[in-house]
Amino acid sequence: EELVMLAKAGDAAAVVAIADALAPELRTDAARLEHGKALLAVGRAIDADAQLLRVRKGADEAREALLYIGKSAAIQGKTAVATKIYEKLAIGDDAVAAEAKLLRGK
Repeated sequence: EELVMLAKAGDAAAVVAIADALAPELRTDAARLEHGKALLAVGRAIDADAQLLRVRKGADEAREALLYIGKSAAIQGKTAVATKIYEKLAIGDDAVAAEAKLLRGK
């Protein structure tokens, strides 16, 4: 919860610092997602990928984690990878699909 509040406040560096210090048993899928998003925001795309890839496939956060993996790929110049991810996520009618459709169009 604290990570989400800091993320909403725009304090990515604080999210990274707190998440880096989390005990392994506290690293939930939600924490990994917020950590990955914050790492991406502070310019650490490769580290972000490492966290985002640890979000379980069946977790509620899985689609959003994949969206951010796509954003990371785009930042790293891997446009084809990003586009493929966005196309996969664009199928559906949730917020992730809507954002993927917008990103795919860029």
